[in-house]
Amino acid sequence: MASTYVLFEMGARWGAGQYFAPVLAGGLGPANLKAPVSGLNVLDLASRAQVAQLLENLSEEIGIKLVSRAVFDSQLAELAESASQTIFDPLFPPFSILSGLWGAPGSEVDVTEAVRSQVRNGRLAAQAYGPALAADDPAFGRPKRLVLRYRYGVEERTITIPEGAAECVP
Repeated sequence: MASTYVLFEMGARWGAGQYFAPVLAGGLGPANLKAPVSGLNVLDLASRAQVAQLLENLSEEIGIKLVSRAVFDSQLAELAESASQTIFDPLFPPFSILSGLWGAPGSEVDVTEAVRSQVRNGRLAAQAYGPALAADDPAFGRPKRLVLRYRYGVEERTITIPEGAAECVP
């Protein structure tokens, strides 16, 4: 789990003795979990039986009687099927350049393809250097920057790299 925010929130609930229900979906399995989460009973949404267990746990927690499973069994099957679909490989999330602009505000050129050609093994060592990005200087004599819009996993991000600087993305 890469999100320290999620770990913080989970720890706060756990420490306060409040109910929380960790679940897996999107092709993630127990092997993808690290301590302390790996030591918990984490339910897999790709399993109809475990989703039913989650619903029973939740109904007990909030004090509402659960209707017969026969009423919602077909929805359980749909949920389990959806949850079993891999969203992305959690160890190597897909990385793609959506757009790249080089220049100064109002005087930019599209360098998307030039930047995409520099991606190696799912990473980009981006260098905001004119000759490597564009044949012509779009803003002669003005400070320039490289603005990259990219997707990492399911998240869309933007980074601005000043002229002469370099960044590794993601």
